[in-house]
Amino acid sequence: MAYASSHYGEYADQFASSFPSDMGYGHMQQNLDSEAPEVHHTVPENKPKILLMGLRRSGKSSIQKVVFHKMPPNETPYLESTNKIMKSSVTSSSFVQFSIWDFPGQIDFFDGTFDADSIFGGAGALVFVLDAQDDYTEALNKLFITVTKARKVNPAMTFEVFIHKVDGLSDELKIDTQRHIQQQATDLQSDGNDDVHLSFYLTSIYDHSIFEAFSKVIQKLITQLPTLENLLDILISNCRMEKAFLIDVVSKIYVATDSSPVDMQTYELCSNMIDVVVNVSSIYGMNDEAMAYDKESQSIIKLNNGMVLYLREVNRYLALVCLLREDNFDKHGLIDYNFQCFKAAMRGFKLIAHVTQKYKHRFYSSMSHNQTLDDFVVKKRKSSELGKPVTPPSTSKSISSRRKSPIKIEYDSEPKSESPSFNSSDVTPDEIVTRSRSKSIKTEDESSSPQHEDEDEELEPPIKVASDDQVPEKMEKMKRETAKTPSPSKKNVYKKVHEAHEKREAPEGWKDTWDQIMEMRKERNAPVDAYGAESLAEKKADPKTFRYQTLLSLLLSSQTKDTITGEAMRNLKQYGCTVDSMLAADISVIDGLIKKVGFHQRKAQYIKDTTKILKEKYEGDIPESLDGLLELPGIGPKMAFLIMQCAWDKSVGIGVDVHVHRISNRLRWVKNTKSPEDTRKELESWLPEEHWNQINILLVGFGQQICTPTYPKCKGCLLNTSCPSAFKESSKK
Repeated sequence: MAYASSHYGEYADQFASSFPSDMGYGHMQQNLDSEAPEVHHTVPENKPKILLMGLRRSGKSSIQKVVFHKMPPNETPYLESTNKIMKSSVTSSSFVQFSIWDFPGQIDFFDGTFDADSIFGGAGALVFVLDAQDDYTEALNKLFITVTKARKVNPAMTFEVFIHKVDGLSDELKIDTQRHIQQQATDLQSDGNDDVHLSFYLTSIYDHSIFEAFSKVIQKLITQLPTLENLLDILISNCRMEKAFLIDVVSKIYVATDSSPVDMQTYELCSNMIDVVVNVSSIYGMNDEAMAYDKESQSIIKLNNGMVLYLREVNRYLALVCLLREDNFDKHGLIDYNFQCFKAAMRGFKLIAHVTQKYKHRFYSSMSHNQTLDDFVVKKRKSSELGKPVTPPSTSKSISSRRKSPIKIEYDSEPKSESPSFNSSDVTPDEIVTRSRSKSIKTEDESSSPQHEDEDEELEPPIKVASDDQVPEKMEKMKRETAKTPSPSKKNVYKKVHEAHEKREAPEGWKDTWDQIMEMRKERNAPVDAYGAESLAEKKADPKTFRYQTLLSLLLSSQTKDTITGEAMRNLKQYGCTVDSMLAADISVIDGLIKKVGFHQRKAQYIKDTTKILKEKYEGDIPESLDGLLELPGIGPKMAFLIMQCAWDKSVGIGVDVHVHRISNRLRWVKNTKSPEDTRKELESWLPEEHWNQINILLVGFGQQICTPTYPKCKGCLLNTSCPSAFKESSKK
C-alpha cells in the first residue's frame, strides 16, 4: 500500500495529535531567554541533555523539526534563523528521557555573560552540525574550541559531528568530504586533546540518514543497550529473522537493533512500515478519540522479493519491526510466542529502571526456538496476597516436561502486566516456585522429531525471596553485570570457528543415505549447479581473477536467489570483474550492476572495501587462510569455508547454509541443532573430511529440488522409507 507524498504531512499531523500531550515532541518547548513561566515536566529534572551546536544556517533547527516534530523536509527552508536557545523535552522514550537544546550559531557561549557549567553540566551528548556544502574551515575551528572547553566542564559527555546537507553530493564526494573533515579535525586535536573521541555521520533531512545518526547518538545514552542488543540477537536467532529494530513510534529513531550491520534501506523500510500501519489505523481502524497505535497494533507485510515485514507493539512508545524470509515465517505461532517472551523481558527492563523497595520478585525469561518457557510464577511479598494468574498462550499440541534452564533476572518492583498461570496451591508465602516445560510447538527443523513421552520430573526446590537488606546489594550487582554484557561482534563470535571438535560416533546408516542422495543428485540440474560459486567464476581467467570472482559470487549469494546472483555476476564480468576494475569503479556503478541482489547497497560497499584490502594487503589476491578471509567485510564462516574450498581447493571446514542445516536435522545427522553454526560443529565431529567439500552443494541441490523447506517431495524421494522425517511435513499439503 502506498500513500501520495502530498498527504504525508496531513497523516503525520493526525498521528501526532492522537497521542497525549505529555508524549509528543515539541509540546514542551520553551525559550530559555524569555520570561515565560517554567514548564513543569513529568520526567526527572536530571534527565540528560543533547546539545545541538554549529554555525548559523548549518541546519540545526531543521534537524530538530524533522526528527522530533515531524515537519516535512520541504518546509524547513521557511524556518526562521534561531537567535535564542530553544529547548524541547522528549519524554516518550521508555529508556531515555532527554531534552534537546538548539543553540544559535552566531553567539559565543564561552564569554563571561554565559554560565558554561549550566549549559554543559549534565549534558549527555554534544552534536555539532557542519554544512558539507559550505566552507567548513571556520566550523572546524569552532568545533575544536567548543569540544575543548565543553570537555573541561563535562568530561563524561560524548561528542558527535553531523556532516550535514550531503544530499546534494555524489557518493564519491560524500566519502571524500568525510575523510577530509575527519583529517582536519584530527589535526586540530593534536595539541593535548588526543583522548577526545569524535564520531562522524553523513546526514541529510531528505532521507533516513539523519534518523540513523540520531539513533546512534541516543543509544549511547541507554545504559541497558548491550543487554537489549543481546535480547534482540536471541530473538532473531531463534525465530530465524534477518534483522530486528526496536523503534520509537513517534520519531522513528531506533532505540536498539541486533548486532548485525545496519543497512540503510532495511531501516528505512522498517521505519516506513510504522507510518503505513498508523495511517491505515487512523483512516479505517480507530474511533474519533482513540489512538492510532495501541496494544493491539500489529502488521504483516509480504514483499515481492520473498521477504516479510513483521511489526508488533511493545508498549505505547515502542514497536518491534523485523525482517525475515517468507520461508521462515511458516511457524507464525512460535514467532508470536517468542515475541511475548521478548515483551515480558522488556517489561523487566522498564521495572529495573524504576526500582522501588515495595515488592520483590523474580522474573524468568526463555526464548528458545525448540523449547520455550511457558510457566513462571510471580508472588507478592505480602503473605496474604498472591500474584494474579493469567493463562499463557494455549496450544493444541501435547506438552512435554523436558527441562530447559531459564534465564533469571531479579528485580524488586511489581510487574503490572500479565504473567503465565500457576496454581496458587503450589506456592507458600515468601517463596517462588518455577516450572519449566517445553511446548511441542515445533520448528521447521524439529517438526519431524518423534514425540517424547511425558516424564514425571521433580520440581526444583522453592527459591527463597531475598530479604529487604539484600535487595539493594543484589540490584546493584545485577546492574553491574548488565552493564558489562558485551555486544556480539564478528571477531568474538568466530574467534573459535575452526577449533578442534570432540569426535563422536557417526549416525547409523549415514553412508547409505549419502549414497542415495548422490544418486538423486547425479543429474546436477539444481539451481546451485548452474549458479553456484564454482560455476560463476570465469574458468579461463588467470588464477587471481578466478579466486576474486569466486569470492564476489559467494558474497553476492547471501540472502539472494541463485538465479539473481548469476545475473549480477554476469553484469560484473561484462564490466570487467577484476580487482583493478572494481577499484576504479564508482560505488554507485557497482551498486547499479548488482541492484537486484538482496541488500545490494551494503554489498556494493563490501565489494569496494574488500577489493581495496586485497589490493593493499594481498597484492590483488584473496587470503589463503580462514582467519584472513574472516577479516574481510561481509565474509562469515560459511562463506569463508566455501571460498577456501572453491578458490583454493582446500577443505578446512563445512559450509552450512539453511539447506544443509534443515536437511541434517531432518535426517538426524545432528541432534536438533538451533543454528547453522551448531550444525557445522556437529557434522565436523563425525563426517569424514574427504566429504567436507561435497556436502554443501550435495545437500543444497537436494534441498532445492526434493527436500524443500515447506512441503518436501517425500513421495519421489529414495529415502522415504528410511528418513525419520518422511511424510511428516509433506502430508500437510
